[in-house]
Amino acid sequence: MSFLEKIQNQPKNIRKIIFWTIIVSLGITFLILWVYGIKTKLEEMKGKNLFEDLTPQNSNEKLESWPKVETPKTPEITDEEWKKLEEELNKETGGQNSPEQK
Repeated sequence: MSFLEKIQNQPKNIRKIIFWTIIVSLGITFLILWVYGIKTKLEEMKGKNLFEDLTPQNSNEKLESWPKVETPKTPEITDEEWKKLEEELNKETGGQNSPEQK
């Protein structure tokens, strides 16, 4: 009889105990590995000053080195030009977008 068959032939309460023992031991193992990994990462970062790069002075200097983006100016439109545009829009749409109809 194989090891798996021996477990399958055990009563249900024994199988539950085996199952939960394995689950708890795996959970504890993963928890220990996770804590060890966190400890290692913290020790690696111990020598570094994490907040030095995040000061506003450094970030402003970095932003000043970026290229400037210029946006084009929008042309000024007079009331007469707005009325002409609305008339043309009403002609094309058959007056469906007219604010007076709403």
